[in-house]
Amino acid sequence: MTSVTSPSPQIAPAAPVNHEQEAPRQDAPDKPSHAQTEAATRKPDEWLEELPEVEPKIALAVRGGPRHVEPNLPIKPAGFDVTDYLRLGPSGIREKTGVPEFGDSLISRQVDKQKAKQEGIDYQDGDTVGTIAAQQFGKVIEVDIKDGRLAADSDEAKAKKLMDAQAALDSGYDLYGYAETINMGSGTYRETSDKPTKLTGQDVKEIVDKDAVADQLSKLMAKPHIAERYRREMAFAAEKLLPDSDINGIRDKVNSALFNKDGSANTRFEENVIAQTEKANQGSPDREQLASIDAEVSNYFDALRVLRPDDYAQRRQAFNQNLSTYQLNKNIANPSGAPQDVQAMALRDTISIVKGGINGALGAMDKSDKLYDNYKKLGDQLGALSTTPMTVDDRIAIRQAISDAAESRDVNKIDELTDKALKNVSGDREKTAGTVKKMLHGASSTGTLGAMSGMMGFLSGAMQIKNAGWSEMTSDQRVAAARDLVGGLSMGTDFARFGSNIIEQVSKVAGEGGVPKVKATEWLGLMDDNFSDIWGKSSSKGAAQKVNAAIADRVNAGAVELEALGPDGQRLNGAELDNYNAAAQQVGEAMGARGKPNSAVAAGRSFLRFTFGAGLDAAGGVMDIVTGVAALKRANTALEKAGAGIQIAGGSATAGMAVTSTLNMLAPKAATLAGNYAANTASQVIRGLAIGSRVLGPALGVVGAAAGFAGMLIAEAINHAKKQKLTDSQGQFFKDLAGMNATQSDWGDKLEYARYASYMYGGRDSASDESIYAYQADEWKHFQETESKRGSALARLAPYLHRDGDPESKNLWEKHLAGNTTRNGPPGTSVYTDDWRPWSSTDMTAGAPARR
Repeated sequence: MTSVTSPSPQIAPAAPVNHEQEAPRQDAPDKPSHAQTEAATRKPDEWLEELPEVEPKIALAVRGGPRHVEPNLPIKPAGFDVTDYLRLGPSGIREKTGVPEFGDSLISRQVDKQKAKQEGIDYQDGDTVGTIAAQQFGKVIEVDIKDGRLAADSDEAKAKKLMDAQAALDSGYDLYGYAETINMGSGTYRETSDKPTKLTGQDVKEIVDKDAVADQLSKLMAKPHIAERYRREMAFAAEKLLPDSDINGIRDKVNSALFNKDGSANTRFEENVIAQTEKANQGSPDREQLASIDAEVSNYFDALRVLRPDDYAQRRQAFNQNLSTYQLNKNIANPSGAPQDVQAMALRDTISIVKGGINGALGAMDKSDKLYDNYKKLGDQLGALSTTPMTVDDRIAIRQAISDAAESRDVNKIDELTDKALKNVSGDREKTAGTVKKMLHGASSTGTLGAMSGMMGFLSGAMQIKNAGWSEMTSDQRVAAARDLVGGLSMGTDFARFGSNIIEQVSKVAGEGGVPKVKATEWLGLMDDNFSDIWGKSSSKGAAQKVNAAIADRVNAGAVELEALGPDGQRLNGAELDNYNAAAQQVGEAMGARGKPNSAVAAGRSFLRFTFGAGLDAAGGVMDIVTGVAALKRANTALEKAGAGIQIAGGSATAGMAVTSTLNMLAPKAATLAGNYAANTASQVIRGLAIGSRVLGPALGVVGAAAGFAGMLIAEAINHAKKQKLTDSQGQFFKDLAGMNATQSDWGDKLEYARYASYMYGGRDSASDESIYAYQADEWKHFQETESKRGSALARLAPYLHRDGDPESKNLWEKHLAGNTTRNGPPGTSVYTDDWRPWSSTDMTAGAPARR
């Protein structure tokens, strides 16, 4: 993998600045030197005399917060340079950033036995924070339902049932078999097994939809009131039950790694994550190391949520924002490295929006303005270029010609550079090259060449963050989406640190030899009151001002058109749109857009679009961590995938929360700042469920007992009436899951077969490595195709089609055939043993051997 380095600023030859050395941690950078200030007064080349002078303000990120440098200093901010880190190994990177290794996750730490007993916890060896939290979470919900504080159909009750269902999927289910035996006269009598039959997880998967359980549980656990319930249980288990050395050590690591002493974000944490990720991606990606990096990020933020809940959302948003900025910054540093279709689209969009803006402004221009003719010609030339037949390769070559001409800053080299870049274009090469040359000369004469180059790099960089959904947008909408993302990111305290290339690409902060691109900043509307002031303020006048305003109007109009589209590109309306906008506003405010008119919603919408939309499976790099794709990649089960909290590729992957569902949960009821915060809570719960056999076993009343509320009834099941209540409660458990769309479509027949078969044959009687429905395929097929008779499903069983599941012992059918289920009674009578079953009510003909 090619490493990317932000170019070191070259302020003046007489006063070189060395940014290779690690900057000392201080409150603010030193004041600019006299040579730096003097360099600011230098005039640009003659051909750039038409460009307006702009006074940029650069918000330099320091650990204590932003500091504004006085205007007129052409300083490129000292951005984060990953190159030095890449010379080190993982341990060297960690040492340099000062971020300690987290170690085992909070939820996997074993609690102290004595502390657990002092708190009245039913402790078992090996119990962890996660197992205790999940156990207490379920118990408290059951008590609250029993005492009437929660309704039986509340979200909490549903979550508890789904937790039980997940436990059954993982560890099996103790099912009480029964059969409705047919009375001599009319009616039936339910005969129930004295002991339960343990169905395996494979059996349960045939009844319960594991993906639906994961999805529903993830959604419910992400709801703020449920998430907070679980967080409190986690906090109790961590702070009250962990050994003092463990909890104090975790608290110290979280505080020092994520925050500075003054409470501000310690961006060394982000630097560590970025450097470790880039290091792991060098050459052939180290998948194990990438998974380890993502897991450590999760461990840190999971612990932060539990120990400092009030600080979690804002710090996580800053982390996501900084990593997103870095990825965009990296993309922009190497425009030619963008995928071919992205480069071609960036050129097409730039031509379209600049041409449209010029044509829209010409009517309002003063024709006596010396730039009027130049702009008119440029508009015509862009129009001619837009109608020239081009392949994707042709567009890439033209993009390169524009970039080369802008970087050269020499109008006399335009023709030479164009011929070089376009030497292999298809069709009439001379005609195409001539059209491009005219356009480039026109752009240079209006001072817009650098701006066009800047906008192309800007767009191609942004469109790499999310590699899907762009084709459905118009050119104006794509530009607006990218603008709103960058505008929102620029509000973060650390934007200049992680986004130095972005600032350089579209502003007049280009260092010696660079090209002022401030017009691109004006075109994008980044100088208005909606965005940060790091871009400077426009002093354009006359024709230039009108063109800039017209292009900005098109971008703003494109942004308005996007308002009704969700992150996945689907049109929203009504309450769904209201919820989405409310959530987007919260995200935008978290990005730093408080007090900026109209910007919070726009910034939030764009951030959600880029980080939650389709195509995230192709994101790669640090964006895998931001979007949750890394967690999805290392997930093994449907529940772990749901815990990743995202849905990728338009729903083609079995993941948890769809974007719209996330946002509906988030707003307006929730105070959570962004959709993935809710998802992270679900993920935390899920990892708690996945650790330790106790959580997936008796603690949730599944293995060794019946699931859910049936577990409270088992101890009472000592007579027929109570057994019927027990079996009814088990049936109700599955009915409730069906009501939540968490069962297979034929769950009723499968549950019925499992009940009847386990009662009649005396247990599961199938191979342990197959489900009963696969192993008993012939009898199960007969059961599906046969109707019940007189209120009983006994006729649906066909014992001659039944396969022996254990050759070492006899099932009850085999005992029947051997005459072992009756014994002689008084003369002329026989007595049924406990192993007797009403086989005469089953289908004794299907599969029966032919009589001789």
